[in-house]
Amino acid sequence: LHKPQKVAGQERIRYSGSPLPLSFAEVNYRHQVLLVTLEGERLKDVQSLPVPRAVELLRIGPAPLGEVLDRIGELAEADLLNEQRPWLEVRVMLDQPQPDLRQQVESALQGKACRLVRIASEYQRRDEEQAPLLGL
Repeated sequence: LHKPQKVAGQERIRYSGSPLPLSFAEVNYRHQVLLVTLEGERLKDVQSLPVPRAVELLRIGPAPLGEVLDRIGELAEADLLNEQRPWLEVRVMLDQPQPDLRQQVESALQGKACRLVRIASEYQRRDEEQAPLLGL
């Protein structure tokens, strides 16, 4: 929705999209603005100009907790002002609930140059849950 696009399939009518990421779904999408040059009433040129991000989005995972903690350990140390630090989404694959998950992640993030926005738990299905149901 937030990406630039034609409206009703017409090139001359466009939705600009958002110049800034509005969710982590846009982590790999580079935003842009279009510079339109006209000659009189005629379109002469359309040029895409990338919009630099004021703050980067980082995502770790989905991965098992041990791997997530290792990846957090590889993050840069906190040498940026807080408002310049990237936003971080952590996605952890679990077999069962982990009551101290947030505590482990926050502890690993101490002194790192990022701001935790979200921890998402994803549960792997057990073998018996993956088995197809038999029809009777």
